[in-house]
Amino acid sequence: MMNNRLNFHDMHTSSDITSVIAEGLEQAVFGAALLAAAAGAPLLTRYVRRIGEGFHHYFGGLPMPATRKNEVLHRTACDEGSLIWIHGVSLGESLVGGTLISALRKRLPLTRIGYTTTHPDVLATMIKRGQTNAAGYFPLDFSPFWERSFRRWRPKLVLTVETDFWPGFSRACVRHDVPLVLVNGRISAKLHRFYSMFPALGRTVFGAYSLLLVQSPVDRERLIEMGAKPDSINIIGNIKIDIVPEINHSLIEFLMPWKGKDSLIVMGSMHQSEFEGMEPVIDTLLSCPHIRLLIAPRDIANIEKWEIALRRRGIHTLRRSNATFNRSGKPFTESVNSNVRCLLLDTIGELASLYQLADAAFIGGSLDESVGGHNPLEALSQNTFTVMGPHVRNFADLAEELSSAGGLELARNASAVGDILTKALSEFSVRQHQQQAAKCVLDRHRGALSRTMRVLEPYLADERMK
Repeated sequence: MMNNRLNFHDMHTSSDITSVIAEGLEQAVFGAALLAAAAGAPLLTRYVRRIGEGFHHYFGGLPMPATRKNEVLHRTACDEGSLIWIHGVSLGESLVGGTLISALRKRLPLTRIGYTTTHPDVLATMIKRGQTNAAGYFPLDFSPFWERSFRRWRPKLVLTVETDFWPGFSRACVRHDVPLVLVNGRISAKLHRFYSMFPALGRTVFGAYSLLLVQSPVDRERLIEMGAKPDSINIIGNIKIDIVPEINHSLIEFLMPWKGKDSLIVMGSMHQSEFEGMEPVIDTLLSCPHIRLLIAPRDIANIEKWEIALRRRGIHTLRRSNATFNRSGKPFTESVNSNVRCLLLDTIGELASLYQLADAAFIGGSLDESVGGHNPLEALSQNTFTVMGPHVRNFADLAEELSSAGGLELARNASAVGDILTKALSEFSVRQHQQQAAKCVLDRHRGALSRTMRVLEPYLADERMK
């Protein structure tokens, strides 16, 4: 047993009585709220996706871990083998979670992994990736539900990603003598204000953590003020910086002649609402004869109607899948297709590479409040001038740090996106300044994944993980 492991008796005797009272009140209020909501639950399951899908999960009925396809395990799905429980809420956090899973499987190939979230799209993504032995919705923060959850998964280690904290869950980890570790932690100003108002609750939540691995010194100071033990906090950096996609260089070489000497703007992962708002901007940008656009919908099912909408505006487009050879046998770059200045990306898995070809990029999902922005690192890691809209909650930590340093432009609306892109393409110094600022920020965080795995090693080497 490791010295820095915390058991329930130690925590109970070292915590002041207000922490115990705070937890008791929290559980009592939560229990009363559950009873009030129970009457409406059957009706809600019909209309609310996450309730319909995760009804049993919320009450601790997490899916039993199963053997993954193409994975050879020397254990059965219902045995006492070790399991690592990873919890992450947002799409951005699921990227970190997926990267951690890959690293953990290299270190402990026979260990089962369970993943929980509160977001239906994240759950669907994790299931589709097939990286885990079980994936479900995070149970409600009530002690009986945690007892059921822990009986089903029997975790030997719990990793929470970035920012989701619950008093009941923290206490459950302590009761079951399971190490609880925060990975890639970030503490928002809002979270800091809340726990600073309720210090006893903060001690209950953060005193249960064996390790708190955070992104910055600010996160560390906020955690200390919120009740965490200073010697449990390590500044590691942001793992998201280490998640860099592989580049398809043959694709770049193929499309380079189409771009020629013109400036290329990539509008990546755009949603329908954003496309509609950006249509006048597209008109304005293409009015300049030396600008080309590559438009990538988040859902390629939108390609046909976007093609029709642009044609109505007098804009000729070409689908990426048709950018090959024409019927006469001439290469794409020598045919009439090369004169089309708007390319629609209707293929899967190519967008990340195409940012390398771009002079500037707009990252979609950020003009639609319901989406919360997609990953800007695919563009920024390739030194591409990058613009996002105001809605960036999925990558709030990065967006705030980068924009404050001048390494990312945040536009208030579609029109402002167009103005920023136009200025950037006309002034090289604007693009250069952002590239340098972004590089400084990203360099500070590089290597966070390897640092995280090194700090986790004592927990992974524990006899109970074998």
